Amino acid sequence: MATFNPVVRTNKEYNTVYIRITHKSRLDYIKTSMQVHISSLRRIIIICTYRR
Repeated sequence: MATFNPVVRTNKEYNTVYIRITHKSRLDYIKTSMQVHISSLRRIIIICTYRR
């Protein structure tokens, strides 16, 4: 079963939200049109430091 998590991949003032999909130890991202401000990152989004 796949898991879906909202993440941001950068740490700027306004960040693009990505959907992280994990299935059978494979990882992929879907870019969304949503933007969040840095002040709301800790409450809503996981900051992702993984780079391909």
